[in-house]
Amino acid sequence: GKQITVSKSGIEAKTNPVEVKELEYNDDLFASLEIISEPENLSYTEKENLDLTGLKVKLTDKNGKIKEVELNEFATNGITTEPANGDELTTSNNGQAVKVTKGTETVKTNTLTVTELPYNDDLFASLEIIGEPENLSYTEKDKLDLTGLKVKLTDSNGKTKEVELQDFEANGLTTEPTDGAILNLTDNGKAISVTKGTKTVETNPLTVTELQYNDDLFASLEIIGEP
Repeated sequence: GKQITVSKSGIEAKTNPVEVKELEYNDDLFASLEIISEPENLSYTEKENLDLTGLKVKLTDKNGKIKEVELNEFATNGITTEPANGDELTTSNNGQAVKVTKGTETVKTNTLTVTELPYNDDLFASLEIIGEPENLSYTEKDKLDLTGLKVKLTDSNGKTKEVELQDFEANGLTTEPTDGAILNLTDNGKAISVTKGTKTVETNPLTVTELQYNDDLFASLEIIGEP
C-alpha cells in the first residue's frame, strides 16, 4: 500500500499505492511434504479395508510457501499412498507404515496394527484328518478307542482350527463308529468316518480279527460227532 516517491530538484511526485501480493505455493517448485494429521484408524483385522480418513499432508515449495492437502485432494495434487486407501489388509501389513509419496519425496505414517483373522465356524468349509487313532487293530468284541484322532477345520477365509478327540462334540464333529463302540468282524477293513455338517473324511481302515476260543470263558459243550 506504500507509494513510490520520485524527486527532481526538490520537486516530488508520488505514484499510486503499490500493491504487493503474497507469493502463493507453486507446485512446479515442490520441495518437500510432511504428514500433519495421521489417519483416524491404524488398527485392523486382516481382510478389512484400509481407511485413510483423517490423513493430511503439508506441501512446501522452494520459496517456503506451503499448501495443506486432505485425503480427498491427494490425486489432484499428485500424491499417492501405499497401501492405497480401500486396499484389503493382510498380516504382512502389521507393523508397516503407510507410505505417502509425491514425486521423489516419501513420508510415512505411524505403523499399522493388523491382527490375524481367527477361524470362523460359521464359515466352515472343509475338514482334514491330521492325526490317526493310535490303535486301528482290534479283536472282535473289543471297544473302539479313538485316542489320538485329530482333525483340522478350515473356513472359507482359509483360517484353520485343530480339534482333538475330546473337543469333537463341542465343535459339531461326530464319528462312525463312535468312540467306545463294540467292534464286530463286519468292521474289519472299514474306515472310521468323521463328519461335520455335510463334510465327511475317513481314517485308515480298521483291522478286526476273529475272537478265538478262550477256555477261561468256557460256557457249554455239545456233541458234534457220535461214536
